[in-house]
Amino acid sequence: MDLYQLVRDLIEEAHKQKQLEMVDKLIEIKKAISELDDENEQLKKKLEIHDTIERHMDGNYVTLKNENPKIRYCSTCWGNDNKLIQLSENSERDPSLPQCPICFNNWLWARNGGK
Repeated sequence: MDLYQLVRDLIEEAHKQKQLEMVDKLIEIKKAISELDDENEQLKKKLEIHDTIERHMDGNYVTLKNENPKIRYCSTCWGNDNKLIQLSENSERDPSLPQCPICFNNWLWARNGGK
C-alpha cells in the first residue's frame, strides 16, 4: 500500500472517531513524508550530476561527460557548493583566460604559473 494512501486512510478513520488530536498528528506526519520525498529527489539529482562530472587537471576546471560542446565550470565552486558556474573568458589579466564570475579564480593563469 502507498504510504500516502495509508496516512489518508488513517486521517479518515481518525475523523470518523472524532480524534482531532490524532488527525493533527497524522497531518504533521503527512507533511514530514512530503518533505522527505522532496529531499530525496534533490539528493538523487545531485547524485546524477556527481556521476557526470569530469575533472580536468590541465586547467583545474570541470565539465559534464555528455555535454557537447564541453562547457568549462569552476572546480572551486563545484567543490565548495556543488554549483556548476560557467567560466567566462573576461579575465582582467588576460581575456583568453577563463575566470569564475563568482569566486574570480583564473584557472589557467594559476595552473600555468601566471604565464
